[in-house]
Amino acid sequence: MDRPVRRGESHHLGHSWDSDDLFVIHTGEPCADIRLLQENDRSPHAPTARELAQKKSWSYTRIPEYDCTPSTRLRIELATNWDGRWHTWGDRQRWTLDDKLGKVIDEIEARSQTAREKRIEP
Repeated sequence: MDRPVRRGESHHLGHSWDSDDLFVIHTGEPCADIRLLQENDRSPHAPTARELAQKKSWSYTRIPEYDCTPSTRLRIELATNWDGRWHTWGDRQRWTLDDKLGKVIDEIEARSQTAREKRIEP
């Protein structure tokens, strides 16, 4: 029997997600753990006077190379078992996540079918 997944926790084939973005689709087989994420845009970071002063005083101070700001792009990730199957889909220049939702559902169904077959194998 599957134990319930608490907010911010997922354990899928040894992989652990520490995320508030997690939700679960239960197919009757092991849960399909899913994260829905808002992607970020990166831009070069301009060091502040404070950062430069800290770097001068403390040589181990790390000044970031980039600043990250939330974008309008979304991404869905399925927990992967490292079998080489597709596990992430997102908004891109040539398609939107909406265009890929059918592929996400197909992958969840395929994983569920594979798990079912393994469970009933003699």
